[in-house]
Amino acid sequence: MNQSFDFLADFVNKMTFADVQVPVKEFGPQANRGDVLWLTSTHAHEHLGQSIAYARINGVIPPWTAEEMKKAKEKNAPKN
Repeated sequence: MNQSFDFLADFVNKMTFADVQVPVKEFGPQANRGDVLWLTSTHAHEHLGQSIAYARINGVIPPWTAEEMKKAKEKNAPKN
């Protein structure tokens, strides 16, 4: 998966504005590569949300939540 994301990021970073405007017939007469990039990013975001929900259902705590929980615990800890 990391290789896929690295490949996509490298491909997108090399694109020019003209590259983004190239029509893509598979997505209809009005679509271009920019539209495909938008669909790719939103689709990946949906998978991220599903992965987070699945992990939480199975008791996995995401690192950012663990960090916030740690801060809250430290904040509420009794002062000596």
